[in-house]
Amino acid sequence: MAFISGLFGYLVAIVAFLWIGLLIGHADPADSLGAGLAVAYLIALSATVAVLVTALRARRRGRPIAGSLAGMAVGLILMALLAARIQPVAERADPGCPCEAIIDQIVTPRPL
Repeated sequence: MAFISGLFGYLVAIVAFLWIGLLIGHADPADSLGAGLAVAYLIALSATVAVLVTALRARRRGRPIAGSLAGMAVGLILMALLAARIQPVAERADPGCPCEAIIDQIVTPRPL
């Protein structure tokens, strides 16, 4: 349970990136991806602080903290992988395109 509580904030950050970066349309796809990453990293920063503060409090009370710190480590790795994957996509995005959401651009209908 401690592992999930340490990982939860980072999962919320990834969902926020998906919502803002991919599902909401902007005038510029690179700006949309950048805004999604910014929101994701703000949420991840607050999750990191929350996990560290609760781990310090739990350590003072003699409770184990390895699970929550392991969840935090996995979350940080997920955020690094997200940034590494999105950076090249944002650089190749067509600037200034009055586009719909990015997810709508890549989903093509299948013929029946």
